[in-house]
Amino acid sequence: MMPFEDYLRDKLVLLDGAMGSLIYERGVFIDKCNDELNLSRPDLIRSIHEDYVHAGAKVIESNTYGANRYKLKSHNLYEHIEEINRNGVNLAREAAGENVYVAGSMGPLGEKITPFGDISLEEVREAYAEQAAILQEAGVDLFILETIQDIHEMEEAITAIRSVSVLPVLAMMTVGEDGNTRYGLELEEVTRRLVHSEATVIGLNCTVGPKPMLDFVERMTPLSDKPICIMPNAGRPQFTDGRMIYMSTPEYFSVYTKRFIDKGVSVMGGCCGTTP
Repeated sequence: MMPFEDYLRDKLVLLDGAMGSLIYERGVFIDKCNDELNLSRPDLIRSIHEDYVHAGAKVIESNTYGANRYKLKSHNLYEHIEEINRNGVNLAREAAGENVYVAGSMGPLGEKITPFGDISLEEVREAYAEQAAILQEAGVDLFILETIQDIHEMEEAITAIRSVSVLPVLAMMTVGEDGNTRYGLELEEVTRRLVHSEATVIGLNCTVGPKPMLDFVERMTPLSDKPICIMPNAGRPQFTDGRMIYMSTPEYFSVYTKRFIDKGVSVMGGCCGTTP
């Protein structure tokens, strides 16, 4: 299989879809640590990966979104950080076979960082570098940073990965429907800072559905000489019978997929509420 960056130059790259909302849909209670399922429910995680591969995904993400020191400590699982991350990569690799890339998924630390919280930038780098080193040794083909709300955290995460790896990095922030981050940074400034980072691909995921995501893509593309990646939610969730349900249909999603392609998006997949 060719290196991911070579594939990216020649092809439209299809990522997978949601992991967390699909785990919940398949019967795991919402307060469970999803990353720990790599140890206790490997068949479930492997089957989700396999479903995405069968649906045509060219890149599947390891179930390691929250497998960093801070989130695992909150579940009293930090001592298993290496095992959880390694198993996450192994399960994805088993499903991927020889023709699908495995991305090491890395989400936010779940802690506010300076100046909004007590975690220093150095501690942020250490945490991301720790997880990235494990994922690299386990054999990922690339890294995906996703659903990060603080540009400082994203910049430190990219630097941390680059301190241990030369593999491609897809860096996706998340913004609200106004196009601003949680801390008020406008999309244009987010884009400029991602362009100047060492990320290979930049983009957005989560929080919003296809329609506002298309608006954001139109604002980002004139500012970026890097490939754009997007992973929208399946529209806006509705609370029905005690559950959050995403009402968008595959047909609705596909209409916007064509529009994303027309606007020059190179890499796309789905976030919360999306399925194989």
